[in-house]
Amino acid sequence: MSDELWAHSANDHGARHALADHLRGTAERARAFGDAFDAGDLAWFLGLVHDVGKGHCSWQDGLLAAEKTAKRVGIDHKYAGTWLARHAAGQLAMCVQGHHGGLPALAQLVKDLNGTPSVITKGWDATAVKVAEVVPEISAASASSLPPPWVAAGAADPTALDLLTRMTFSALVDADFLDTEAHFSGTSRPSSLVRGFAVMITELTGQDLPQWMAAAREAAIPGISSFAKGLEQDLDAVTSGLTTKWSSGPVEGRVNHVKMVKRQMFGRAGLPLLRKRVLLTARS
Repeated sequence: MSDELWAHSANDHGARHALADHLRGTAERARAFGDAFDAGDLAWFLGLVHDVGKGHCSWQDGLLAAEKTAKRVGIDHKYAGTWLARHAAGQLAMCVQGHHGGLPALAQLVKDLNGTPSVITKGWDATAVKVAEVVPEISAASASSLPPPWVAAGAADPTALDLLTRMTFSALVDADFLDTEAHFSGTSRPSSLVRGFAVMITELTGQDLPQWMAAAREAAIPGISSFAKGLEQDLDAVTSGLTTKWSSGPVEGRVNHVKMVKRQMFGRAGLPLLRKRVLLTARS
């Protein structure tokens, strides 16, 4: 294994993706997305630890071997970051565990982690310490500063944490994808474009959208430029959404809540009980 820690194999320019660069790049993008719902610090931390497991020597050796065959490494790298995130972010560690395959069931994840032999968890801790030597920010996060204020304020609402988990998961997955895509396309980080769009969302400055779209097209960054092109197909509606205070968010939130209740009861209850639970929770 080489002294350098890598996140991805070489791109068409012959450059491998350094693990430190990928963790910081993903964290930077995730923070920009998370700032839109006051969870920038949380999204940043999860982005910083999501691929910590790649620092293990077996994964590094596997990457170099897979690079020659254009195949996947085939070694799990998610549990080390999940283990690390669990101590700082609680159930939000689900986002790390599911950033490739989808959010896992919380109960099953807790069971898996609690049932893991200490010899393995010590290996995860050692890998985290090793990665923290090149990304010291990992050790600097304070658990108390991660959850956004609106989650603490809505502690009595059981859906608040679930909503935060889903929104943060989306921010992390998108950030990871964009940073990885930027590496393989040989482009620079589109951090200013991501932050610019986040500002329009949070400050309702939709009048700046045409200038942002022009900058996105000029940057020609895969993912960003295609997103800007897609906005053109419904420009008036997007501009309105970025300018006025009205939003379909409450409706979408209620729909997601109904889906969550349904999934909790799948195969265990009939329609009458489901209807009663939906109506009762809608009143709270």
